[in-house]
Amino acid sequence: MEKFRSLIKEKIVLFDGAMGTLLLDYGVSEADNKSLQTLKNSEFVKNIHSDYIRSGADVITTNTFDANPYKLKNNKDKLNDILKLSVKIARESVKTSGKNVLVAASIGPLGIMLRPYGIISYQEMSDIYSKIASILLKEKPDLLIFETFSSLLEMKSAIMAVRKFSSIPIVSSMTFNTDGISAMGDSLERSIVEMHSYGSDVTGVNCFLGPKDSFDIITPLVKKYKIPLIVQPNAGLPTVVNNKTFYLSNPQYFKEYANLFLENGIRILGSCCGTTPKHTSEMHDSIVNFIPRKVPAFSDSSDNIPPGLKKILKKQFIYTVEITPPKSLIYEKTLNKINEIKKTGINAINVTENPLAKIRMSPSAFSKIILEKSGIPPILHFTLRDRNLLAIQSDLLGAHALGIRNIFAIRGDPSIMGDFPRATTVYDVNTVELIKIVKNLNLGIDITGRKTKNRTEFTVGAAANPGSSDLNSEIERVKQKIRAGADFIITQPVFSVDKFIAFKKRLNEPSTPIIAGLMEVKDLRYADFLENEVPGFSIPEEIFVKFRDSDTEDTGADIAVELGRELKKSADGIYFVSSSGKTKKIVDILKRIMDE
Repeated sequence: MEKFRSLIKEKIVLFDGAMGTLLLDYGVSEADNKSLQTLKNSEFVKNIHSDYIRSGADVITTNTFDANPYKLKNNKDKLNDILKLSVKIARESVKTSGKNVLVAASIGPLGIMLRPYGIISYQEMSDIYSKIASILLKEKPDLLIFETFSSLLEMKSAIMAVRKFSSIPIVSSMTFNTDGISAMGDSLERSIVEMHSYGSDVTGVNCFLGPKDSFDIITPLVKKYKIPLIVQPNAGLPTVVNNKTFYLSNPQYFKEYANLFLENGIRILGSCCGTTPKHTSEMHDSIVNFIPRKVPAFSDSSDNIPPGLKKILKKQFIYTVEITPPKSLIYEKTLNKINEIKKTGINAINVTENPLAKIRMSPSAFSKIILEKSGIPPILHFTLRDRNLLAIQSDLLGAHALGIRNIFAIRGDPSIMGDFPRATTVYDVNTVELIKIVKNLNLGIDITGRKTKNRTEFTVGAAANPGSSDLNSEIERVKQKIRAGADFIITQPVFSVDKFIAFKKRLNEPSTPIIAGLMEVKDLRYADFLENEVPGFSIPEEIFVKFRDSDTEDTGADIAVELGRELKKSADGIYFVSSSGKTKKIVDILKRIMDE
């Protein structure tokens, strides 16, 4: 029992990585309960443990994360067998390896909410955790790990239930958004302190975030609190292709971030969704060869309605800038930024809708404020994530009544990525169908096919990715959007002008304006983050070379200006996105591009 407590005092400790990801590779369905595979496919589980041991893990985690009565559903009668066999299989894997590896028995959240929001009381929840832990402890794991909790109250019920009858080492890890707040509103700082006070030996973060965002929220707390901290990031943000989930961060990227975590005082590492034994192996190499070095600094990060863009799209080069609505009712700072940017002579402001499923002010409401206070046409990002068919037509009519005339039809990031992962992700229709709905409203026809009393006057745009790894499918998809009635196309940020030109040539839609996305990448670290963690981004090597040669405060801006000037020769407009968010820098970049 004391082995783990001694281990974390003596050395850097490496936990294993994902179990579910590898079970999927063995052919297990995403919909299947993963802990049930201990009974159905015990050899799969044992092989995964063995692979992680060979990769250098000091601690392997049992396949029991979703082993509880609520997640097992019709198989809850198998709970006892799953818990016992899972520890036994992990122990056998360690014994076979001949290595001194510890076994952590994994316990995840129940998947239900406490009253008054859910169906279970605090005491009932504690009793369930007590039962699960009791069964596991009979098989003598070296420690327990409570992981991927989003509620500090649920974590409290779990830890304190165990502490009533056992002094076994406990690792407790919660999931947080990029602002360090969990889906249930608990702050990271408070959570690590509280979890420690409940009786947890090690506290920290896992899942949801990739290495970069995990680094950003956890490292400032290392020196502030003398509590052992664990970090187990996902392999970046998930992307779905052909109904299968993929993660982008490669093992080498994890190796680099392992070094960064170590340099900043994190001494217990692991990994989560999307990772493999290869990621663990690279992290192990970082630990073995760890030599402290200086850490790169972070960069701080009605009447008089303007006409739709359609009237000017084919007549002049368009400049539009992306703005994200505020998180609260206070919008003046964001509005002041828009008014400063407006002075450059831009044509519109793109107003995002809860990007990455992070909660912000309604983009329709904020677009109305922009119209009234700044007088610049907004391009409303209209996502399908949160709306069923009724809400789609309702919100489009409402936007038109508010004076909004420009719609950017996009799918929207799934709720699981954001502030409240349990929120329902809708997607009643796809973006092609959304464009058709908008165009039909312009004709005076609603979703049911009935005629309306009035016609809308929307200009509608659609998205494209010139850097797609499957360019043939991407071009066909964009053509479908154009055939559905898209008036213009806005691309993902372009980092290769040659790829943009090739895309536009192959698309061969000269009557449809193509507005090129342009992003100011603030520094080398952020470029690395985009390349490895964000779906849809591909950063050319020459940009990395420029950053490595001269990673100053102005490097990212200079790269953006150079790209923007080149894009002016082939695109029909520029859609500017700033990663730094600094008004002065945005204005400077736009002026340099426009004045060239």
